[in-house]
Amino acid sequence: MLASLAKWKNPVEPRTPYLNVLGIAEFAAGNDKGAIEFFDLNTQSWGPGGPHMIIFQAAALANLGKNGEAQDLISELNRSHPSFPYEQWLGNWLKNGPRLDQTIDLLSSLGLDMTSVTSQPR
Repeated sequence: MLASLAKWKNPVEPRTPYLNVLGIAEFAAGNDKGAIEFFDLNTQSWGPGGPHMIIFQAAALANLGKNGEAQDLISELNRSHPSFPYEQWLGNWLKNGPRLDQTIDLLSSLGLDMTSVTSQPR
């Protein structure tokens, strides 16, 4: 429901990261289902994508037990963006703490390759 309200209230055109940022906010707050709703709405609205958003989508899917879908996204990220600083990007949004540590551990266990990038100490 929040996602449909956000679409109606969207103050900007769909090619901005508005819906993705709302998805990240929902993810950071622990609402993985709400995060997926925003990411899906962004895709349906032809909004922007990229590794910086897909990583949160993969994490939210994994937290919901949709490991196959999450692993598909992770495999694509490993192939198409092997040098993206995932740990740093996640840390920018989640800051240091249990949610960040849990997310990095989960994504790593599902196959996300973070070894090609020098990561910041947590």
